[in-house]
Amino acid sequence: MIKGDLAGRIGRMAGSSGPERVLVAASFVNRVGNGLFNAASALYFTSVVGLPPVQVGAALTVAGVIGLCAGIPGGHLADRRGARTIMMTALAVQAVSMAALVLVDSWAALTVVATLDQIAAAAGGAAWGALVVRVGGERPTLFRAKLRTFVNLGVVTGTVGAGLALAADTRGA
Repeated sequence: MIKGDLAGRIGRMAGSSGPERVLVAASFVNRVGNGLFNAASALYFTSVVGLPPVQVGAALTVAGVIGLCAGIPGGHLADRRGARTIMMTALAVQAVSMAALVLVDSWAALTVVATLDQIAAAAGGAAWGALVVRVGGERPTLFRAKLRTFVNLGVVTGTVGAGLALAADTRGA
């Protein structure tokens, strides 16, 4: 027989300490957003916003390349300012940039907003690695495995959400 409530069991699976659970939860929410964006963004920007596919691809490519270049400086910044501070700032910037995507109406706007998101993602990724090491405790490998499970679940959840929105086939969805 399984004892305890579902939330309690999930909390225990996510981590043995408060910092572990917070990092798992933040990573999960972030990856739900990634799953939503990755699965639906190209269709949204071509079908709803009306941008040509070439412009959408170019904007996301420019953002991705700049994001790749931002990883090392993001790591240096996390070393100087603290991984926790950089991670929280990066997540806040990503939340604002994702929300701003609904205001995009041109290639230039998409490029700028997506680039800001990718720079924040790169800095956050560098800080995330340092936080995983710090928070992982006595069994960092076990914590990484748990974290990876919840991160993957987040991407799946976001992708399912995007699929439902696409299936609804409405502008609002």
